[in-house]
Amino acid sequence: MKATDLESILQPELRLGNSAAQELLDFLDDGIIELVSKKQDPYYTIAKNRLLQLLVVNQPADQKYVDRMIYTLNGVLINRGSDSDPSFGSTFVEICLELMKAQVKPKMFSKSTLRILNHINKSTP
Repeated sequence: MKATDLESILQPELRLGNSAAQELLDFLDDGIIELVSKKQDPYYTIAKNRLLQLLVVNQPADQKYVDRMIYTLNGVLINRGSDSDPSFGSTFVEICLELMKAQVKPKMFSKSTLRILNHINKSTP
């Protein structure tokens, strides 16, 4: 996946003037996508921490939402074969899954995050 792919995925949000979508797109340029894909530390950890902040909105999520997202994200990872696939898509799903599991006060994913996850899921063979 490249930054241009993300731009087309997020186009509906960008057309509406969604500043969070633009901020996520600005952050995920081709260099960051490559770092995330290859998990190159220490830069991967820095990028992941910033990404964790950009993936959610300031709207609380109930336990049902969290459980459903964890179940769905686990399914996407199983279908993608994440252990052998060091792609941006698999790593992005892993980061989202980690975020859902780790939140003390869970928040909902942003529309942009859900669009990217939906694209990753649909592009899984």
